[in-house]
Amino acid sequence: MSSVNEISLEVKIEEKDMYHFLLHCEYKRVISVIYIFFSISCLILFPFSLTWGDTTFSIMLLVVGLFYTFFTPLSLRLKAKRQILLNPAYKKPFNYVINETGLNISQDHNEFNYSWMDFTKIEQTKNALLFFFSKKVAFILPMKDCEKEIHNILEVLNKEVPHKLKGIKKIK
Repeated sequence: MSSVNEISLEVKIEEKDMYHFLLHCEYKRVISVIYIFFSISCLILFPFSLTWGDTTFSIMLLVVGLFYTFFTPLSLRLKAKRQILLNPAYKKPFNYVINETGLNISQDHNEFNYSWMDFTKIEQTKNALLFFFSKKVAFILPMKDCEKEIHNILEVLNKEVPHKLKGIKKIK
């Protein structure tokens, strides 16, 4: 039984968890929002461009529109699948221990301890808690693996690192 001071979880990172993380990182950037807006604009203009008589321009609009709207999510899905399949660490569950000093992650005979100071930010999404070291490097804690303990986890995070939390409700 875990206490509020130390929460122990078994975490299995699956392809969909990795995909959600990659999507989150990709579409959080301002430039990505601009690309999406631009590509959707190209797709909207495409049918009208067919009446303009410039086939090359019409094809260009279609290709540019399809590229970022459809190709990017598809390539991220393939990247997530490849990462999960090729990295042997994802074949077995990880053990996460969250306490007032930080995050401890172990698997088999390997154990790593991270202080709360090691993380640049901690973010909650619909699907996971993300413990970031940099903009695109983070530990993923899927919600499916921590649903029962989420209140206790958020309590520890709000107490220990309130300045690094993003998208996490303050618990009083």
